[in-house]
Amino acid sequence: MKLGLTGGIGCGKSTFGKMLEQRGWRLVQADLVARDILNSPEVAARVAAMFGPGVLGADGRPDREALGKIVFADKAALAALEAEIHPRVHAHWQALLAREPQVRRVVEIPVLFEKSLEGFFDLTVCVHCSLNTQFARLEKRGLPRESALARMQAQLPTEEKVRRATLAVYNEGSLDFLAAQADLLTRITDS
Repeated sequence: MKLGLTGGIGCGKSTFGKMLEQRGWRLVQADLVARDILNSPEVAARVAAMFGPGVLGADGRPDREALGKIVFADKAALAALEAEIHPRVHAHWQALLAREPQVRRVVEIPVLFEKSLEGFFDLTVCVHCSLNTQFARLEKRGLPRESALARMQAQLPTEEKVRRATLAVYNEGSLDFLAAQADLLTRITDS
């Protein structure tokens, strides 16, 4: 079973993915893979060449906050960064799927539908919640509302992701409620 997991920023897809991992799924988080790729010396140098040395921190790695301010304010800049990183991220998780086809795997991809990746999976799941809850969670993480909104606007609306997904997981309640949905999904896919 190969499951593609998505949802809007702050909706709880990572929390749900970790819950599935606790239930025996193997989890790949595309954002973490992308971070590792972005921090590699080769890609960091290319990013600095594309956006200027001001996007690098003192350690020579891209400053994600500085880079985010640029790319989430400019669609062409975001597309250029994605063109540099996304093919490497896709190759990483596709290799895992091919190498271990018998393993029950969940791949968390925020832009699953935006990049038309749903065909790689047996099932797609979108985690969603209200806009107010999204903003509250992101503010708790220290992401200002303006930055959160810019990131949200760079993706499909969550409602569209819910519409396209095989299954939707509602994450407005408690962690116990979310865990119950992870249990149910695991039972459904076991049969």
